[in-house]
Formats: sequence, structure tokens, C-alpha cells
Amino acid sequence: MEFLVVMEVSQKQNYIFKTNRLAENIGASILIRSITESLAKEIAVEIEEKYQQTCEIILEGGGKSIYAFTSEECAREFVRRMSRTALEKYPGVELFFARHSYNESSQTIIDAMNSLYQKLEEKKAVRESAFRIFDLGITKQCESTQLPAVAVNESGQYISAESKVKLEVAKEKQGEIFTQLLPAAEGKKYRFANVFAELGGDKDSKSFLALTVIDGNKMGKKIEKFNDIFLKKHSQADCTFNTAYKQEYRALSQKIDGLYKEAMKKTMEHLAINIESLIKRDIITKRVDEDGTIVLPIRPLILAGDDICFVSDARIGLALTKEILLHIEESVLEELDEMKMCACAGIAIVKVRYPFYSAHELAEELCHNAKAALEEGEDESIIDFHIVQGEKEGSLSQIRKEKYKGASLTNKPLYLKKQASKSNTIPVFEEHLKILRSGKIGRSALIGYRTALSNSAGKQFITEKRFKERLKKELGFEMPDSYVNGKCIDFDVLEMLDMYNLLEEV
Repeated sequence: MEFLVVMEVSQKQNYIFKTNRLAENIGASILIRSITESLAKEIAVEIEEKYQQTCEIILEGGGKSIYAFTSEECAREFVRRMSRTALEKYPGVELFFARHSYNESSQTIIDAMNSLYQKLEEKKAVRESAFRIFDLGITKQCESTQLPAVAVNESGQYISAESKVKLEVAKEKQGEIFTQLLPAAEGKKYRFANVFAELGGDKDSKSFLALTVIDGNKMGKKIEKFNDIFLKKHSQADCTFNTAYKQEYRALSQKIDGLYKEAMKKTMEHLAINIESLIKRDIITKRVDEDGTIVLPIRPLILAGDDICFVSDARIGLALTKEILLHIEESVLEELDEMKMCACAGIAIVKVRYPFYSAHELAEELCHNAKAALEEGEDESIIDFHIVQGEKEGSLSQIRKEKYKGASLTNKPLYLKKQASKSNTIPVFEEHLKILRSGKIGRSALIGYRTALSNSAGKQFITEKRFKERLKKELGFEMPDSYVNGKCIDFDVLEMLDMYNLLEEV
């Protein structure tokens, strides 16, 4: 018999993004990674040595781990020790576990893992209400967690045990995490932003952040295809079958994780090459440490498997996201019959002081909306984004219904690449942006055009002001139609005039 254990960190997003202190966000992300990877591995090895039995890693990362044990006693001890360590050392972290045993000589691990995941989902579905003491009546309260404070941070603010651990981990380990993504240039050193102030600036157009969430498309379908291909090569359910599957499944998971990391690294190298140009064009602010280390206006927060989350200067957020998706699409998986890799992204562009958890929720909703735009059988990379000018505006569907006239004013979400039958693409968006940003159209005319569009009078405005005739006379070409298939292209462009900049100078 073999005993499988799956461990998953519950409510990861809430744990990471509940605070507007970037250091705590970084620390929380590192903690989740450490718990599901290094800590789990350390405890598994200790159990293996204690009982002189085999323990095998099947999957790790992304807030989830799966281990295979050769005895139920080892599996139970793993759950006990992981639970106790989390409770004692990592306040605020919640773990879910599920166990499943199967006969490895007559059953397939594919069926066993499906049963394991089902048990995990059933446990999550019947979760009892969490109980916490939020106040003792005689304590100071932590601003981030609203829990009783146990210490004071470097700024003199009262912090809870949960915040204290996050800040300690961020201080000790943030230099170690994600360092492999930094550009390697002779004679130059780089680091990621450590505080929000290193991501933006003082001017109005520079006080925005972009929080991006990227998620791989149809990964469940891809794993199903992997299983089908594997079953065609290995027909007999026995120990050899299961051993081979664990090895190949682990290798596939590592390869997917690697190609997403590589996409991020290539994007960082492209950013580094163009950073002086971005500074010269007054798109980003130059920040250099005393030792000459160049601060990149971006901070990765999650990079696990096919999940990426990062925060950046808003003025290059869309360009960075576009670049990462393009690099993801460069990869194909021979394990899946050369299937290409695509992903969708959501970008929440918010003021620096906007609640970070709400920004992440919006980015997640935008990413889901991008995925929902995929047609049956289609696998393309799609981006959706939204600028929040003030307070939280409600759900994405409410915003699009009220602000965008039932979505007719927006052409989003946008396909990453040119599509023969579609106008909602990044290339079309960039084409219109180039026209409206040419400098030959007065700012007041653009403001009037946007106002007219928001009042559902865009077509009348173009006719009355002879907008197209002026463009043809001054720029020498016809302006493309502003409305295609009942969707306005230009309103999105006008909103992003100050928020979308290519990394390279053209």
C-alpha cells in the first residue's frame, strides 16, 4: 500500500494581500513557499530517517504539496508535525490536509490522485468557521491584521504576531527569493523594489500601481491530455507504471514551473536593457542605491507553477504583462504533443494607498473575465485591465454595466496577438494609441472626444468636429473606425494614454 498526503495553504490571497505594507506581502509570499516546499521537505526527510521508510515528493509549490509514504503511520505523523509547526511558528497560516491510500500493485496513481483531490475539495467545502480572538480589551491593535499587537516595528507601529513573522521573514530572506529572475549584466547590479515608494513617484500620473495576476489556460485539460498520452504508453497498472507516472508528472510540473520563471526572467532582462530609455522618456523614476544597485520598478510576489503575481509601476504594468505572456507562448511541451502554452492576465491599476487586498481581488476578477472570453476549443492569451480612479467601484460586472454603458464603451478583454476576425486585440489597441498619442491632436480635443464617448455621443462628436478630416489632413491617413461590432475601441485607449508605455523606444 502507498499513502498519499496533499497539503494546501488555505486562503493564500487573504494571507498575502490583507495589508498595504509591501514588506508584509513579500514575507507572506515567502512563508507560503517555505512551508509547502522547504519545511515540508525537511519534515518528510526526518520522518523517512526515523522510520527507515520511503517518502517521495510528487508535487510541491504554489501553496500545495503532495507526498507519497509507504506507511500510514508516516503519513499521519507528517500531517501532525506540519500542523503543529504551522500553529506554533506561523500565526495566521491555515493548512488543509487530505489522505488517500491505494494498492500500488493493482491500482493506478492517476485514479488515486483524483480521489485525493476529491477528498481535499470535500474537506474545504465543509470547513467549519474559523475562530480567532480579535481583541482582549487591554491590548493595542495591529493595523494590518486587527489582531492584538505583540511588538512594535521599525516605524513605531504596533504589530501582531502574524505581521511580526512576515516582516522578519521578509527582512531575512527577500534577497534570496526571486534573485534568479534578476538580470545578469556585467558591471551592473539590480534588485526588485522593496517598498511601494520605489514603484511610483509624486506626480498624479506616477502615483498608480499595477497589480498583475497571470494564470495558465486550461491546465486541468493539459494534465488530462498528459494522462491520456501516458496511458497509451503504459497500459498495465502496477508498481512500475506508478513509479514512471510519478517521475514524469513531477518532471512536467517542474518544466511548466521553469518555463514561467524563464518568461519572467527574459522580461526582466528586457526591462533592464530599456531602463535608461524609460528614465530618459520620463516614464519611470530613476532609483539607484548607494552602492550603485539599480532598483527595478517591479516586485514579484507569487511565481509558482502557472501562477504569477507581481506589482509594478502602473505606467509599464501592461507592457510587462504583455512581454511575459509573449515569452510563455514561445514554449511548447513535447510531453503534450507540442501543445503551446497560453495564459490570461488581469491588471488592476490603482492608487498607491488603495486597499491592496481589493486590488488583488479585482486583478483576479479581471483574469477570470479574460479566461471567460475564450471561445470553445480556443486557447489564446488574453489580457483584461481596469483603472480605479478613486474608491472601490463595485464588482467588474457592475463597473462595466454602469461606467461603460453595458460594456459597449469598452473593447476589453484584449487578445495578445492579432486575430483575423477580431478587433479586441493588443495590436489594434496599440494602433489606435499611436494615432491618438501622436501629439498633433490637441489635449482638449482628446478630452472632448472622451467626454462625448462617455455620453454615448462619440459618432456625433467625430462628425461635428470633423475629427477624422483633421487627422487625415494633419497626419496623412484615415483614422480607423472607433466602433467595431458595437464595441468602442478608443475609450480604452483614451483611458490608458498616460498608463501604457512600451519598454523599448520606437
